[in-house]
Amino acid sequence: MSLRSLSIVMIPFVLSANAAMLQAEATTCSQRVVGETVVCDESAQSAPMATWWANSCIGNFCRSVALDARRNNCWPDPFVKADRLAVRTPFVQMVTNGWQRENTLDNHHFVAETGKLNQAGQLKIRRILLEGLPQHRFLYVRRAGQSAETAARVDAVEQYAAQTVRGGALPPVFETDIPAAGWPSQWVDVINSKEIASTPDPRLPKAQDDEVE
Repeated sequence: MSLRSLSIVMIPFVLSANAAMLQAEATTCSQRVVGETVVCDESAQSAPMATWWANSCIGNFCRSVALDARRNNCWPDPFVKADRLAVRTPFVQMVTNGWQRENTLDNHHFVAETGKLNQAGQLKIRRILLEGLPQHRFLYVRRAGQSAETAARVDAVEQYAAQTVRGGALPPVFETDIPAAGWPSQWVDVINSKEIASTPDPRLPKAQDDEVE
């Protein structure tokens, strides 16, 4: 028997088997959900054949094949946005970490052992709250060796921030173990002093002969 003849003979059996499967699903299924809508329940036993076909395994398989075909045809457009977001996410965290280091009050902003703010710490808080970008006006306090000194630092920062802020809510204050960005002021002073000392005396350029005439 040829393959064509076999397929012609098998078609009635396949159709009858599919109808029996649909009938079994209609009698044994109490609820079937497609998306967020219940389309097969006890009150829907008389639904049209198209509805039962949409809920059958063969119907789900055909929809899956069509969906995969459309995805393959438009590849890689559906995945570009997700890839771009995955690439940009680390940069967002880098920016957040940079602002954290920029807004951190380190050991040299406090008086040793007492946790009180010195002049450098007060000036830094004023710069953050009055000159910084509104969305980045938050404060970080470097933890000290003792918890009591850390609590004194946080309390001093909160009190001075309350005196400095001009309207609106008080900025949040967080504890951190990450050091602040920067370097000792003695180094900065030495470099600036050396630069000033090595600056040559001001002099005018020599006049050209044609300018003298």
